[in-house]
Amino acid sequence: MVRKSAGVVRVPNRSLVGDVALLNLIAGVKVKQGALEKELTRHVRAARRAGVTWQRIADALGITYQSAQGRWGPYPEKKPRENLPRRRAAPH
Repeated sequence: MVRKSAGVVRVPNRSLVGDVALLNLIAGVKVKQGALEKELTRHVRAARRAGVTWQRIADALGITYQSAQGRWGPYPEKKPRENLPRRRAAPH
């Protein structure tokens, strides 16, 4: 697969060694990271539209709700759907 990043075309090549091979690996991971970030954002926004709280999203990601809200919100949200089952609060 040919990847283009920062105006440079990178072709994965298993015969590369040393710095060039390592830099190609780094560039490949960076491309994947961008795609995963977009997917994560899409899922977080879907969860918010479904009425999931920032706290529950944050818990799923292992971060604080302030971090989650600061990273993905606010943004235009549709009204939460009322027909989704809600998780019961755990007894304290």
